[in-house]
Amino acid sequence: MATINFLIKGSSSEPYKVVFAQTGDGQLTATCTCQAGLKGTYCKHRMAILEGNFSAIVSGNTVEAETIQKWFKGTELETIFLSIISTEAQINALDKELNSFKKKLARTMLGNKK
Repeated sequence: MATINFLIKGSSSEPYKVVFAQTGDGQLTATCTCQAGLKGTYCKHRMAILEGNFSAIVSGNTVEAETIQKWFKGTELETIFLSIISTEAQINALDKELNSFKKKLARTMLGNKK
């Protein structure tokens, strides 16, 4: 199993350790020492690397982050990741539409039809 370790600047005074591993079957796993990562929940530090945002890497190995991008392609993790991105886009569009209707309702309640 191949692994790559990163130190990521976060809200803690000490950087978080993020470890990506490519399993024998070509899948990708990732851990992080932040509170969310330790609890096994959604972690923005792992997501940032998967998104190609390497700005918080303080371990000086951003070139290796590009390897993670290669490992990521075609994995189950990528499929799930793309579903998250798509769903977030849908939520954002619906949120904009909802806010538009709320503003229209407020204007109409005040007698302003525009």
